[in-house]
Amino acid sequence: MADKGFNILDECTARNIHFVVPPGKRGSSQMTPAQISKTSSIAEVRILVEQIIRRIKTFRILSAELPISLLRQIDDMLIICAAL
Repeated sequence: MADKGFNILDECTARNIHFVVPPGKRGSSQMTPAQISKTSSIAEVRILVEQIIRRIKTFRILSAELPISLLRQIDDMLIICAAL
């Protein structure tokens, strides 16, 4: 998910990543109702993702440097913190 103006579709396609960008006006004076609906649904998800990232950053376990011995457990730690 990205803002308008990010041209990374080729890189995402090469890595099998679904790239979502809100629709733009592209020369017309107003957006169509379908474009408005899509933009609104993307904005709702973006807000949730930004809130989740902010909350994950508040966990002290993720704010400090982790020893290299925990490298294999980092994914599990992030999943548990996100679930909490």
